[in-house]
Amino acid sequence: MAGPRSPDTSSQNLLAAAVTPETYGRAFGFERMMDTLGAIVGPTAATALLVALKENYTQLFLLTLVPALAATVAITILVREKDRLPVSHVSFVGRLATLPKRFRRFLVGVGLFGAGDFAHTMLILLAIEKLSPTLGKSTAVAVAISLYVLHNILYAAFAFLAGVLADRSDKHRLLAIGYGLAALMAVVIIFLPMNSPALVIVFVLAGIYVAAEEAAGGLAGRGTR
Repeated sequence: MAGPRSPDTSSQNLLAAAVTPETYGRAFGFERMMDTLGAIVGPTAATALLVALKENYTQLFLLTLVPALAATVAITILVREKDRLPVSHVSFVGRLATLPKRFRRFLVGVGLFGAGDFAHTMLILLAIEKLSPTLGKSTAVAVAISLYVLHNILYAAFAFLAGVLADRSDKHRLLAIGYGLAALMAVVIIFLPMNSPALVIVFVLAGIYVAAEEAAGGLAGRGTR
């Protein structure tokens, strides 16, 4: 099941080099939004093509090469990374010791959150397991996938908004709100009966919190160095 991926360091560095510090949030949020739109459009298009091609998987995978090759050509030709000074080799422990104390405290907080976080595709399994006894397996699968699409739509919609807010307000507070929504989602999963209304709340909170967390996380880290 395709889904949004977490931004890697290289893509963040390319974005940071291409925009001003005042627009980091909007740039990161827009990148997250477009990436997640791909996670929505991609599976939908693949399903439609599979029906149109009468389940001819060979043709389907050949068609997927078109956008992949186009992206490769675009990045090769259009993207230019700024020259950077070479960095001397320092061990991980040595690098960690040179970081500001405030940034190390920030890393502890992010690490604690990461220790309890999980891939949101697991929510699909949760929905299928909880809904199957009442709806039947096939209907439960359809509902679970629909909820995950809703999750991705909310993620895409709130990613850019969170980026704008990160540019205009306290990034650490926005990140804390994202973590708070994640905690609220966990409380709902643990204490509420996982029927359809509760599952909708879970997927909604998951989509919104991950948008806030990813849009503000990298920027909050930059602000503590």
